Amino acid sequence: MRLLSLLERRLLDVAVMGIMEFQHLLNHSLSRLRLSRTPMGTSMMFIPICMWDLQLIAHRDHPLQGSLELDLDVFANYSSPGLSLGTAPALMSALQSHGLGSTAYPSPQYEESAWEGSASDGHSLSYAAPHLLPKLERYYQVTRLNYDLDISECLAIVAHRDVIADPSFNETFRHLHQKLAEAFSPFKSQIAWLS
Repeated sequence: MRLLSLLERRLLDVAVMGIMEFQHLLNHSLSRLRLSRTPMGTSMMFIPICMWDLQLIAHRDHPLQGSLELDLDVFANYSSPGLSLGTAPALMSALQSHGLGSTAYPSPQYEESAWEGSASDGHSLSYAAPHLLPKLERYYQVTRLNYDLDISECLAIVAHRDVIADPSFNETFRHLHQKLAEAFSPFKSQIAWLS
């Protein structure tokens, strides 16, 4: 929301950001998005680039590691980070439908150590984008649990309509798309690129 606010006030020209929380501003669901200029409310537009599913993670020695039949009933026994009421309502609703998001997140700003890294204590659970998993495993010894959250995030380039509609934006788009493709290339099996 902070990035969108900066864009709306024209303090930023362009942002590369997740748009899961802005589904209420779209004309259709994230799963139907294509690589094209798409309206977001009355003044903004975005170009969706790629999508991924959030992964449920825990310490590699967590009691649930290796379990083949996990369900939301067991998750109530373990803490997992959640955000306060009204903050990221789409994410929180999806997490709570799985029995997750039980512990108040301790920081007003995103911190990897407090969100994904909270699972390093050997008891808590957390969630991460698939392209973050190698780093998280290295630094926090956390890995994916065998459970599908079915929570999708879409990474998009977002700007005012006049910025995205400007013909000179095409070069900016090509540059950003290329840099994102390079950054995510090691994770192509876990990221769906839109066309």
